Amino acid sequence: MLARRHSFRATIVALLAVLAGGAATAAPGPASAGLAPTIVTSGAGVAALATDQLCTARAAAGSTLRAVTYRADDLSAMPVPKSSLGSRVSTYEVDWFRYGFMDNAELGHIELTPAGTCGLNRTNGRISGFARAFTGGSPYQDVATETDLFFTAAGAANWVSGFVAGLRKLPGSRGVTSVRVATLAGPGTGARMVTIRFSSGRLSKWLLFRRGPLVGSVIDTRPATATAAIDVSSVARTLSARMSARMSLVRGRSDSRFDAVMQLSAGLPKAMLGSRYQGLVWDWWYGGCWDVAEGASQTVTASEAKAYRANASKYGQLTFCRAMHEPPHNQQTYNRVSRVFSGGTLYRTANGADGALTQLVADWQRRAGTTSGGIAYGALTRFSPGVLGDRAVGLQQRMGSDVLIRVVARYGRYLAVSQLATPGFTGMRGDVKRWASLLDRRVRALMTTRTF
Repeated sequence: MLARRHSFRATIVALLAVLAGGAATAAPGPASAGLAPTIVTSGAGVAALATDQLCTARAAAGSTLRAVTYRADDLSAMPVPKSSLGSRVSTYEVDWFRYGFMDNAELGHIELTPAGTCGLNRTNGRISGFARAFTGGSPYQDVATETDLFFTAAGAANWVSGFVAGLRKLPGSRGVTSVRVATLAGPGTGARMVTIRFSSGRLSKWLLFRRGPLVGSVIDTRPATATAAIDVSSVARTLSARMSARMSLVRGRSDSRFDAVMQLSAGLPKAMLGSRYQGLVWDWWYGGCWDVAEGASQTVTASEAKAYRANASKYGQLTFCRAMHEPPHNQQTYNRVSRVFSGGTLYRTANGADGALTQLVADWQRRAGTTSGGIAYGALTRFSPGVLGDRAVGLQQRMGSDVLIRVVARYGRYLAVSQLATPGFTGMRGDVKRWASLLDRRVRALMTTRTF
C-alpha cells in the first residue's frame, strides 16, 4: 500500500477540494500550516518530544523527556465506538481519512482547523490525538469523536481557548459563513459548543471540553436542514465517561517506560540518517502512530487485512509509531530513496512481541516469489544486523518496484524497526544497519533514563 501513497493522497486531497464545505468537514487546513518551525527545548524533564515532526515541541539532544504515563493505545481506547452512537449511525461506514491517530503534523490536513493551529500544538504541548469517524446517510452526514493528549492540563486548556478563538475568525474564508460559540456547564471543564455554517448549506457542530491533560471533542456535520444523526451533548457525556474511566486506569499504572512520549520519540530524526537523506521531508500521512484497525486498512488485499488483524490479536499488538521521511514535492524517489522509516510497535507482553517477530520473518519468507494485489515479491535475503536488543533480524526483499531493507530488534514487549525502500539499488544495507544501531541506543535510553 505504501508504494501507492502519492496517488491515493492526491485523490483524497482533490476530493476534499471538490467537497469543501460540503463533506464531512470543510477543506483541511493548508499544507503550509505545517511548515512552521518547532520549538527546541532543552533541560531535565522537558515537556517535548524527541522528533522532527512538524508543529511539535521538540526536545534538544541531551534532554530528559517528561513522562506522561499515557500510552498511545490509551488515546485510541477513549473515543466512542459506533455501537454507542445510536441506531442512525449503525449503518455508517468508517471514515478512514479521519479515523485514527491525529498527530501534530497531520491535524491541520485532516480537520477544519484555523490558522495558527500548528503553533497552538507546539506551544501548548500537544502530544497526539485519536479520532473515531463515521460517514453515511442520505443526505450525507458525518460524525466523529476525538481525544487529544497534552503534557499538562494548563496546556490543554490554553489550546481549547486558542482553537475556539481561531474558529471564530473563520467566517469569510474556506466556505464558512458564520460561527457561533456557547459555553456549557458540562460534560467536562471549559466546555464549548461551536456551531459552524457553510455557504454550501451544511452545518457542523463541535463540542469541546477538557479532563485534566485530555481534550475531548464531538463533531456532527450535516446539511443544515437535515436531522442530526447524533445528540452531540449526549455523545459528549459518553465520551467524557470513557475518558474518566481510562484516566483512572492510567493513574494506577506504575510503568511509564512505553508511554506516548517514548513511542513518538523513538523514531530517528532526519539529521541522524546521513547526508544522502537530508532532502527528504516528514511524511504527515504515514508518520506518527497507527492502531490495529488503521494498519489493517492499509494492506493491499482483503486476505492480507484479515491476516493482519488475526496476527495483531494473537500477539497482542497495541500500536506502532514511526518517523517516516519521503521524497519532497510528491516525487517517487530522491537520491535513489523511496522512503525511510524508524520507530516501533508495542505489544501487551514480551512473549507476544517475540511471537510477532517470528511471524514477520515467516510472512516475508512465505511471500517470496509470489504476486499479491498486483505486487510481485522477490526472494528473501537474511543478513546479520549485529547484536541488538533481546534478538534482531535483518531482512531484504523486492516488493514491486522497490527493494525493502529492514532491521527489527526486540526490547521486551517493544519491536524497534529501521527500514529503507529503494528502487532497485541495494548498496544501502549498511545505512539501515547503522540506523538500527542508533535506534538501539535511543530505545534503551528512552526506556531507562529518558535522556537521549
